[in-house]
Amino acid sequence: MGDPDPAASSKKSIEELFLAARERPAAEREAWLDGQTAYGADVLREVRVLLAAFAKREEFRVQQPAAEVDVLSSVLRAPERFGPYRTTGLLLGRGGMGLVYLAKRADGQFEQTVAVKVLAAHLAGPEFLKKFQTERQALASLNHPNITRLLDGGISASGTPFLVMEYVDGQALDAYCDGRRLGIEQRLRLFLQVCQAVDYAHRNLIVHRDLKPSNILITADGMVKLLDFGTASLTTEDLDATVTRSPSLTPRYASPEQFRAERANLSNDVFSLGVILYESLTGAWPYGAEDSVVSQLQRAMGLVTPVFPTTRVTVEAAERRATPPERFRRLLQGDLTAITMKALEHDPSRRYGSVRLLADDIERYLGGRPVHARAQTALYRAGKFLRRRWLPVAAAAVFVMGLCAATLVALYQARVAQARYTDLRSLTTTLLFELKDAISDIPGSTPAQKILVARVVKSLDRMLQQSAQDPKLRLDLAEAYR
Repeated sequence: MGDPDPAASSKKSIEELFLAARERPAAEREAWLDGQTAYGADVLREVRVLLAAFAKREEFRVQQPAAEVDVLSSVLRAPERFGPYRTTGLLLGRGGMGLVYLAKRADGQFEQTVAVKVLAAHLAGPEFLKKFQTERQALASLNHPNITRLLDGGISASGTPFLVMEYVDGQALDAYCDGRRLGIEQRLRLFLQVCQAVDYAHRNLIVHRDLKPSNILITADGMVKLLDFGTASLTTEDLDATVTRSPSLTPRYASPEQFRAERANLSNDVFSLGVILYESLTGAWPYGAEDSVVSQLQRAMGLVTPVFPTTRVTVEAAERRATPPERFRRLLQGDLTAITMKALEHDPSRRYGSVRLLADDIERYLGGRPVHARAQTALYRAGKFLRRRWLPVAAAAVFVMGLCAATLVALYQARVAQARYTDLRSLTTTLLFELKDAISDIPGSTPAQKILVARVVKSLDRMLQQSAQDPKLRLDLAEAYR
């Protein structure tokens, strides 16, 4: 057996030491680490970096357990009536900001089925309610075919904030794609609808902050509906910073900046879309092993990088995309890998500057054009052009080859004709001068000479009709006639 992998061993040591240090009081951790002399300096340094990130993260997430309790308790005491709507008792979903119920119009005006999002009771403070009123107005202004419409909202009789949204009967993005064994191109076209919705929200200064497949429903007719803008954050600078640092996020799809509790920005959604794109293409998570506190902190500090999509190809994933494994691997190479890895850059400045730019690269890939995520070399651009315009290029190549063949045939025929002219000139010279002189002294040769001359003159006349483009031949004919 070979030696164990040093990198894997070091990573295991870091994780073990970090978990052990995390269990100790914050004030004792540094001294405790100083006593761990069995570990190398590199391991201790990485553990200290992780502990610093963990402390910063906990600073903003310290109320999360209480929030979860409030959410669950709100289920028990949530009123059945929210404005003109009455819940049916069917829970459609839950998140860090509250729970979503199926509800129906109950005021007798007309029949309507909706989804009511009951926000967690711990959010009902004056600071949040002020932001809630502002954000509700912004969300109500969103009017896009791929975004669920906000129909109503307010504060219930018990003081609980709620939002009434369009009810969507559909499947989550990943379940829809896998259940129908959609190919790569079909998945990309659905993803483009998601990008269009997020880009529209960004242009209205709203960041989603919790993009994930379960928040992306696909209807039976293939229409994307983006849910849960109730956790969105306005990007205007006048909102309180502590409000925008809400702990509502899904770690699997969260950006490194969200783990560091930095202010929400458009780049957060670009990263989350990159994770969704990676999973939709490969069926795997870009960071290898399943999520954990350690891996979250490593991602926050940039200590771990996404795995190249081509390394995640499996027979099962290929079958779910109705594509042979080798062809599946070839499809993921090159452009799609470059696009996905750029969206997952740890440094926001190296990611796509907007969702529109990410969508534009995917559209360019589907159209066979060069994508901006790759180096624009002449060879790369030429290859793209040839693949995109293969039919006219092939037709032009066939035309040029035909023209060259016709030219060669014409040249060959001209050479053959020239050789015939040369032979005929030689024959005429022989008959007129050499043969005539040889028979002139033979008695009774005059009739033969007349026949010879007549035949030669007839041949000269025929050659004269074909000599228009041959000056040298015309000179020879003139001499022959003379």
